[in-house]
Amino acid sequence: MFFFKKKGNDLTKQKIYDLFSDQENYVSYRDHRKSSNPSYDSPYLWTSDITACVAIGFLHQDGKNSKLELYHSVSEHIVLNIEEELQRNNAFLVVLLKYLKSLANSSKLRIYVAGNPMHSFPDTDLELVYAVVNEAIRYLNKSPDCSLQPISPKQVHYVEAEAATFFITADGRTGTVVDALAAAVPDIMNLFESEQKISHSSLYKEYLKIKNNEIPYSSEIEFVRNKLIYEQLKTLASTCLLKKLAKNKNEEQLALTIVSWNLFLNKPSNETLQLWQEEHPRANIPMSFYRS
Repeated sequence: MFFFKKKGNDLTKQKIYDLFSDQENYVSYRDHRKSSNPSYDSPYLWTSDITACVAIGFLHQDGKNSKLELYHSVSEHIVLNIEEELQRNNAFLVVLLKYLKSLANSSKLRIYVAGNPMHSFPDTDLELVYAVVNEAIRYLNKSPDCSLQPISPKQVHYVEAEAATFFITADGRTGTVVDALAAAVPDIMNLFESEQKISHSSLYKEYLKIKNNEIPYSSEIEFVRNKLIYEQLKTLASTCLLKKLAKNKNEEQLALTIVSWNLFLNKPSNETLQLWQEEHPRANIPMSFYRS
């Protein structure tokens, strides 16, 4: 969950946004799920509640192979002496060293530091992360079986964490939930507009109600507007499937596409569909819909 505050409209008063049931790819503050048994093949990772914290994302791409890691840090990335910090069991260093050990080279490594400029210092955080990564590389290179090259400052990038969130994908996209919603809502709405065979269906009529619902629009509340539409479209599709309202395969296919839509990948995914079906065990999903 994460908080988002804006002034001047009831829609934008402090709320808790819990958009996702997907916790498999979620990283919380001082998350240890990857440090004990690293697995870097996730299609995406995301985090929230970035206020005084920073999210540090690592992406190594070599052809079609990608390795992802993400850490949510307050001060663990501030390392003056690596040996002393390891003795203190600095969780960020544990995660960082294990990740770097998994790489054959560091030239294709990209690092993203996501923070809130109102509560952090972007230039300082970039310098700190750049320094600790190179210090970790020097530490690992003391071993004869490791020979990573130091990274350059150009490999470390800053992302402003809008709505206190950050995500990183295996195909190299990064952003915030604000970006993800801004991309997903028009793409899902286009699915309705392009599917002419459902233009007279009850599903399409309900979609038009959502589309034409007048929500006060301004750049300040675009996120709230997109979130509301996204949730309504998901609920519409879910209701269509659970109550078996689809009159033909086109409607059913569209509803399945929407419930399986992954916000951060901005496309349907088997993982999201499986999560939805776990929440709705009585739903009968045709196996032919699952993507290879």
